Amino acid sequence: MNAHDNDLSKFKAKSVMKKILSGLSHLHSLGIIHRDIKMDNIMIEEIDNYKSVRIIDFGFSAFKDNLSYLCEKCGTIGYFAPEIING
Repeated sequence: MNAHDNDLSKFKAKSVMKKILSGLSHLHSLGIIHRDIKMDNIMIEEIDNYKSVRIIDFGFSAFKDNLSYLCEKCGTIGYFAPEIING
């Protein structure tokens, strides 16, 4: 692996992260909170097309105006923030 390959990997990672954050920003602008963001819920729709990133599995999602979501723990336990686990 040469330096060029490493730069390409950084470019791909940056592209994927930018798409994920852009998608989350769009969801939040619509008042939607995903509540289970993890690697399993991020898909790349087309092989080697890092612009085809998709956020999937909205089973735990909620609208931010619905305050009842604040009272329930949901998501994948291994991805919980420590403050959620500790109450």
